[in-house]
Amino acid sequence: MKHLSYVLTLVLILFFVACRRQQSVSTPLNAAERILKDNPDSAFRIIQSIPYPDKLDKEDLVRWCLIAGKAADKLNTSLPPSYYFDHAYSWLIKYGITKDQVDIGLFWGRSLVADGEYDKAMSIYAEVLAIAKEKELYNEAGYICTYIADLYDFRDMQKETRHQYEEAQGLFKKAGNIKSHVFALRNIAREWAFFDSLECALKYMGIADSIAQQLHDNEVRSSLDNALGNIYLAMNQYSKAEYHFLKSTSLDKENELYNTFCLIKLYLQVGDILKARELLSTLPLDNSEYEYGIERAFYQVTKAEGNYKEALKYLESCKSFSDSITILQNNTKILEVEKKFNNLRLKEKNHQLELTQQKYMIIICICLIFGIAITLLYLLYRQKTKNEMNKQALELNNIKLELANAFIELDKKKNQLVVSQKENESSQSRLENEIKNLTSNYKKLQRRRIVTSIIFRKLVNIAERNTNCNEPLLTEQLWFSIVSEITETYPNLKMYLLERYPNLSSQEWEYCCLCMFNFDSKTEARLLGINPSSVSTKRLRFRQKLGISALQEEANLCEYLINELLK
Repeated sequence: MKHLSYVLTLVLILFFVACRRQQSVSTPLNAAERILKDNPDSAFRIIQSIPYPDKLDKEDLVRWCLIAGKAADKLNTSLPPSYYFDHAYSWLIKYGITKDQVDIGLFWGRSLVADGEYDKAMSIYAEVLAIAKEKELYNEAGYICTYIADLYDFRDMQKETRHQYEEAQGLFKKAGNIKSHVFALRNIAREWAFFDSLECALKYMGIADSIAQQLHDNEVRSSLDNALGNIYLAMNQYSKAEYHFLKSTSLDKENELYNTFCLIKLYLQVGDILKARELLSTLPLDNSEYEYGIERAFYQVTKAEGNYKEALKYLESCKSFSDSITILQNNTKILEVEKKFNNLRLKEKNHQLELTQQKYMIIICICLIFGIAITLLYLLYRQKTKNEMNKQALELNNIKLELANAFIELDKKKNQLVVSQKENESSQSRLENEIKNLTSNYKKLQRRRIVTSIIFRKLVNIAERNTNCNEPLLTEQLWFSIVSEITETYPNLKMYLLERYPNLSSQEWEYCCLCMFNFDSKTEARLLGINPSSVSTKRLRFRQKLGISALQEEANLCEYLINELLK
């Protein structure tokens, strides 16, 4: 009973903490939802103040994404990173309502476009468009078609762009969204104008204008008049174009500058430079938002006036401003990418912190297992090496013992041969054969000891690994091991050499020991860091110092010295 009470207490504490956490997240979301319509800027700040949105439970993440997307639209700012919408959409497909699925899918697609993932964005648009049509969400479907059209337009697929705008206007008409319906018709007219089908463009603009009368919205009508002015300008109907540009300006003063640029272009086309110059004087030179357009207008007018020097100055200013815009856009893109990268990094950091405790335990276990495995492998390697060394030492001892026995037996037979010379020829011949066999066996044992020695194997490995080395590979330690091995195997060699050549130097003695390993010219050349031809010269000079005759020079130096030692 006591243990049960502890468990219940722990469950209650956890439940209380979870509720507090849920309440702490829901409170700012509720506040943001309340003020979103009237104060989107404050709502957006509240949303941004919530740390690690991807760690919210799925329902709160959906709310966070919806508020963030709607606030970004109202403020005309960038949407949050696409992975937030990805997580929200995945949950909504299984458990959410259709309206939220479509809204989140639309935000997700737009965020992907901002990231440059156009193919994935198109795939998402197509998926949510099918959902919106199936559930008769015509207004949302119309916006999706519009964004799909924007993607096609970005890829210069004008025919597909026009088809999407046509589908969008039909969907907006079904939804009763008159303003969006009018803008969709205007977009269709614009696409026909790009194809030089100006009559078709005028047809759609006429339909859009008649529908717009129902709105009594000067902003919409101003936009339509501006579009009509551009179409008439393309048709060279200058008086109608001028009428619509002036009408657009009178309806919405916010478009006055843009319409002024269009009128300047019109007057320059008809050759009325004075009117163009007059309009040019009305431009606000301190308007940084339209600085490029103003400089461009001055360039066009001064060029038309024939003032090419002044026109060139304005053209250079336009070029400089254009370059500045490009640099600014690139810097802005870099900042956006950096911002998204920082968001991803924070997300990853938070994810890593969440898994730290588990990872520590896993890493410790892996380290322990790895350490034990390494230790076992090391011990096995040490044991194997030790066994090999013991085996080699035993083999060398056996060889030494056999050499000693062979030497004693050979010496004994030689003594018997001396005695037998005084006796009969048959016993002498038999002893000579025995001595010959013992000598051959003794030489084989000596060679076997050399070949199985550690220094011999080490020299072979060094020579094989360094095929292109032009420097000596033998260190003082290696020379010492070479001399020691040869001295033990051929104890009378140095005495024999000193008898033949009393002025034998230490370097010559070391070289003679190396020769006793009986390496070929290439291997010896690699060890000494010289050419194979130089090895032949070196051997020849050494033979000459030993006083070996010209006939004997044809023999192998190692074999010659061994035979001399056994006489």
